[in-house]
Amino acid sequence: MMIHPKRFGAALALTAGAFLCALHPAHAQTTVFSSFGPGNTFNAGAGFYESVNDSQGAEFTVSTSGQLASVTVAVSNISGTNGAHFYLTDSAANLGNTGAALESFTFTHLTPLGTSFTPLVSLSSQHPFLTTGQTYYLYEYETGDSVNAFDLNTAGVSGTSWSSIDGGAYTSGTGSDFPAFSVQIAAAAVPEPSTLAVLAVAGLGLGLLMFKSRTRKTA
Repeated sequence: MMIHPKRFGAALALTAGAFLCALHPAHAQTTVFSSFGPGNTFNAGAGFYESVNDSQGAEFTVSTSGQLASVTVAVSNISGTNGAHFYLTDSAANLGNTGAALESFTFTHLTPLGTSFTPLVSLSSQHPFLTTGQTYYLYEYETGDSVNAFDLNTAGVSGTSWSSIDGGAYTSGTGSDFPAFSVQIAAAAVPEPSTLAVLAVAGLGLGLLMFKSRTRKTA
């Protein structure tokens, strides 16, 4: 059996290109913690007071282990610079110690308190590995003139929150006043449908080329 080198090369290149595309699948995310209500609803009119003197946040655990992909928060601006700085840590002893955080997140374009908005998303750049059974802490910490509200959830989610008031030590409290946020990890990668289609077409083209060459050989 003899295959025309140019045709074979083109088909092989198409197949190889499709295979390389499959090595870069879509990056799906899985929510492993959420205190949002259905449709990411929350209370846009009330929240934990955040300022240079007051830092508050909450602890949580994840339902599935994996690398952090993003965090989603409901945070509103009350006054000052429009921006919010959040930190993720795995130890209550590190609350307020931003240098010991697993990762930091900056949010801009905050909506004024009392106005409905879509929760803000920040993608992870460090991708720390989150483990089930481990307690984590997400808190806001400001050093400038930003005054914000870490909005409360409306889903009835209760848990342990942490607060530093007037620059004092962080203390915990358990109750229904719990902020609205969610945590996402990178899900198992799955090739995009378009990539699978290209692979199928490339394989079919290569098969037809070999079939035609075999037919000519037989004739």
